[in-house]
Amino acid sequence: SAQPRQARLGQNALNPEISVTGDIRAGAFHPGPQAGTFDAREFEVGFQSALDPYTTAKIFASFEDGAASIEEGYLYFPVLPGGFRLDIGRFREDVGELNRWHLHALPETEYPLALRAYTGGDGLSAAGASLYWAAPTGGVAGTHELYAQVTRGNDDTLFLGSHKAAFLGHVNNFWQLTPSTYAQVGLSALYGTNPAAIADTTGRTVGLKTLLTGLDFRLTWRPPAQALYHEMDLRGELFVLRRDTSGVAGARRLGGYVDLTYKLSQRWIAGVRGDYVESPAFGDITRAVVPSLTYWESEWVFLRAEFLHQRGLERDPLGTPFAVNTNRLAFQAVWAIGPHKHEIY
Repeated sequence: SAQPRQARLGQNALNPEISVTGDIRAGAFHPGPQAGTFDAREFEVGFQSALDPYTTAKIFASFEDGAASIEEGYLYFPVLPGGFRLDIGRFREDVGELNRWHLHALPETEYPLALRAYTGGDGLSAAGASLYWAAPTGGVAGTHELYAQVTRGNDDTLFLGSHKAAFLGHVNNFWQLTPSTYAQVGLSALYGTNPAAIADTTGRTVGLKTLLTGLDFRLTWRPPAQALYHEMDLRGELFVLRRDTSGVAGARRLGGYVDLTYKLSQRWIAGVRGDYVESPAFGDITRAVVPSLTYWESEWVFLRAEFLHQRGLERDPLGTPFAVNTNRLAFQAVWAIGPHKHEIY
């Protein structure tokens, strides 16, 4: 079972651990115009401290496009009775797998298309409470985790700016298949309402009920004797978005991706991701292929080259669809200062 963390002693006992991450981009697009060719995408400052043997606090401040925001800021109690952990504050929600990851830690330069289309460009985060529990199993039975979260459902993309509570459940299941291979399968569901979301054709306010469900999987191969030089990760997520208005069932929208990364050597990682998403409004389909090559220079610095080929539909002011093909060549440099390098959470 989890043990209380020992508070630090000495003159620095009251100072938090501080980490800084920079994410710099350069790119070219076809067709043009060449807007945002060079971009200091994000600077993130993280603070972490064990407040006492039973409580830890984390804060991640993001500086993006000249604006500052709190990406995450929460207090957690890791040693509650029954093996529970409680988080209180603002955190990235446990929808699927990659939404929990910070932008600079992703296997590509951006979140997958489905996640951006259904939850916004930077994924889903909100203020609330999260309860975590790990089942007392292991071995052949596997390891199983449960997340139950209640948050303020004010996401502009998913809940159209509602201020009602949103409810999330997520089950993670892990199995060690061989000494070098393990599998992960997760199921998640997020539900929220907005009583004054939109107006119908008569001008009457219509309520909205939103349900986002997800299935995620991951297969990791990491040979113990060669883990420094070779590793393969195959992951994917499938999302189903459904919105009902005033008792009328809405259409289901599907979106997902499959992502494969392979460590070629100690420094080089090759990857490719395939995306598919149906837009929430009209169901227009967008597909993309994203190959990438990452040079892991050190624990503190990595460089990445990435190509995007995307095919989809856009609509003119009258709602008429027209095809759009986009190609983008991007370069990314990520660096980190402090004890927490390229932290996923």
